[in-house]
Amino acid sequence: MQNKRDAKLDEVADSKWVKKVIKSMIIGIIGFVLIGVALAIFFKISIN
Repeated sequence: MQNKRDAKLDEVADSKWVKKVIKSMIIGIIGFVLIGVALAIFFKISIN
């Protein structure tokens, strides 16, 4: 019975960790896109 409870706790910890990783990945992708857009606008302005 104790082992089952430990396994459950591990699952919860894993899902929290996965959510944290996914959240940081999404934030990174959004930041990357925003930087790309800002650079594209900057280059368009500087070319024109």
